[in-house]
Amino acid sequence: MGKRKWHGRGKSKGGGKGKKKARNKDSSEKSKAKRPLGPMPQSAVLVTSHTPSQCQKATREAIRLLERLDELHSLSSTAPAEVPELSVGKALEEELAALKEPKDQRPFRFYCEVSRGVALLSAATKPSALVSKLFARQVSRTTGTPVRFVVRMAPLDVVCSPHLKNFQAAAEAELPKLLEGAREGAGWYCSFHSRAMGTIKREDAMQVLKQVMAPLKLELSVSEAEYMILIEVNPILCGFAVLKDYEGQLHECHLQNASEAFEHDAASEPLSDDEGSESEAPDEPDEPARAEETHEAE
Repeated sequence: MGKRKWHGRGKSKGGGKGKKKARNKDSSEKSKAKRPLGPMPQSAVLVTSHTPSQCQKATREAIRLLERLDELHSLSSTAPAEVPELSVGKALEEELAALKEPKDQRPFRFYCEVSRGVALLSAATKPSALVSKLFARQVSRTTGTPVRFVVRMAPLDVVCSPHLKNFQAAAEAELPKLLEGAREGAGWYCSFHSRAMGTIKREDAMQVLKQVMAPLKLELSVSEAEYMILIEVNPILCGFAVLKDYEGQLHECHLQNASEAFEHDAASEPLSDDEGSESEAPDEPDEPARAEETHEAE
């Protein structure tokens, strides 16, 4: 008798090649996600999350917050007579049309993932004013909303290649425009952040800023600076922006701290007159009884 031929695929049951292809597909998709989508934008927003697994959710949450605020800003800038009153069906149609709009035409869209848990959003306009307005809304008890995934949101009004010569050229050209209208003698300082990139060091960036600030008649102030120049350097780009009240209202661009501020404010707020009268009501009948007890003791 001849040897029996087994036509099966062995112990792997035919899953080896398929699993290998799936792994290769997943790795290629991850590499595409970290690769920049398109040319370098003129402005960007840096978004961080607690864990790398929450990066995509944080990106979507940041885009939703910024685009919603951008819509409110555009509506508030329009005269009330020019704002049409929409029905529910018309409003839903416009919302669906906005979702179907190509991502390239949206004001904010995902650009790349710099590192694990850190993403960049490309911005159609300078985002510092909009981000500052978002932080102002978050610290308010009436307009603040809880933030689940976004930890830090930093605007980068000017973006260039992450090299010292490019940063120097961009700073000389754009910083005077960003500081236009600043009062003479106002204090400024620098908040420098570098991620896996040593082409621009803090000392070199400060030297460039001092040269640019000298003709503007602004003073270097280590503490309580009125203007903070935020600089972000990573393997993808170098970006910077000029922010006011960086350590106060902006909470050093930590969005969750700003979002929790209104909750802490509500918890520490003193009780109202009505609430106080209710809590102190049981103590009032005891006063006459105490007076009688002291009179009997005498």
